[in-house]
Amino acid sequence: VEVEVEIEIEIEIEIEIEVEIEVEIEVEIEVEIEVEIEVEIKIKLLLLVVVVVVSCCCCCLVIVVSCCCC
Repeated sequence: VEVEVEIEIEIEIEIEIEVEIEVEIEVEIEVEIEVEIEVEIKIKLLLLVVVVVVSCCCCCLVIVVSCCCC
């Protein structure tokens, strides 16, 4: 008995991967206007407090501690 076995295996694998990623991010933030408004409000509040304290202390120059709680 003669058995001849011939096995030929040819494997060809070609993989081509092309990845193109384009990301464009445009961010425009305008914060200057809001910040200026907050600063103006704080300055106005401080001025009001200063005016109140000065007027209070001017009313009672003798007893400053009890009047203004400085």
